[in-house]
Amino acid sequence: MRYVTEFPISALRRLGLIVVAAFATGTILPGIICYSAGVFSQSQLEETLHRQSSKFPDVIRNGEKVAQLREVLRRVDEVISNTQTINLGGVSDWLKVREYFASQTLAAEREISVVPFFLSHNMLVFTAAFASLGTLIYILGPLIRPLDRRYGLLQTFLVMAPIYVVYHSEVWLRNFVLHSEGRKVYIFANFDVSPIGFFMQECQLALLFSLLAFVWYQWLNYFAVCKDSQKRESPLAHGAAQHLGELFLHWQLTSVVLAFGFVYFTGVYWDLVVGKNDQRYVFPAIAIHCIWGLSWIILSLPVVTSWYAWHSGKQALLVRLYEAPDEHSELKLKILQEVTPVGFWNAVASGIAAVASFLLPVLKPLFGWG
Repeated sequence: MRYVTEFPISALRRLGLIVVAAFATGTILPGIICYSAGVFSQSQLEETLHRQSSKFPDVIRNGEKVAQLREVLRRVDEVISNTQTINLGGVSDWLKVREYFASQTLAAEREISVVPFFLSHNMLVFTAAFASLGTLIYILGPLIRPLDRRYGLLQTFLVMAPIYVVYHSEVWLRNFVLHSEGRKVYIFANFDVSPIGFFMQECQLALLFSLLAFVWYQWLNYFAVCKDSQKRESPLAHGAAQHLGELFLHWQLTSVVLAFGFVYFTGVYWDLVVGKNDQRYVFPAIAIHCIWGLSWIILSLPVVTSWYAWHSGKQALLVRLYEAPDEHSELKLKILQEVTPVGFWNAVASGIAAVASFLLPVLKPLFGWG
């Protein structure tokens, strides 16, 4: 946070570079790869699937069914628009017919979904995640002296490795073992649709988890620094309240930036589960939500431990002033009780916003928002 306030121009320059790099690695390069693999646009992906019709009979049958229903709807619309051929009572009957076939068409479209790269939710999902994590690392990351680091980068990667393996095992299981079980969605990054698209997304996921591990590395070390400083200094030392207020503001900002990447990322999965009814994505949706929650907890540890230390120190001093009063005790008590590093409603609003951000990816497809 101090870097942003002391060097705003440099911070904006870094932010611009991060966004450009995130867009290049998350959207531009993958778009070029998907175009060359024939899975970039809706028409291109459908053409690719039709060329391999023996591998995707469900897609072909569903496409023909949807086309037939749309043709029926088109003819019904023609009849309804031609009011000279039917009487007024007939219009009402034809509207009921149209409503029936419209619902049948919508149901058929939901049976199978073909998701290309271009203009799908996946198009910007890694861009948002890379930009979010890059900002947390290079702009909002805490400044820690090498001598104060208790955890090594390798240690953090070793902690992240099993989480990555557990999450990733489902991806490989879905693509190579149970790829046809309850399948409703055919995505450009599925191995049977496009091996190139699949391995491209593998590289993006590896980069995503590497960046996330680096974020954990920074904030776990900062948590250790906060704990050490509480042992050396009084939590009510001069400037402690101001430091706690600044730390809370820093936490608010980092929470928003983290949510920016993960709300979109988890939203893609929950849209597949709820919006497109493909239950194979339930596990990754829950897993990414848990990883987001764990990351948010790690980012919250410094402010939580600092808040607890300050509050405990304040309570202890209040008790001492009550038990051993002096001529200035009343003034000290009044001043101490009025000192609040963070306003009550500010803390409540931050908590509500955090809970809402975790619920948004699930509620959005459930209620059809957006």
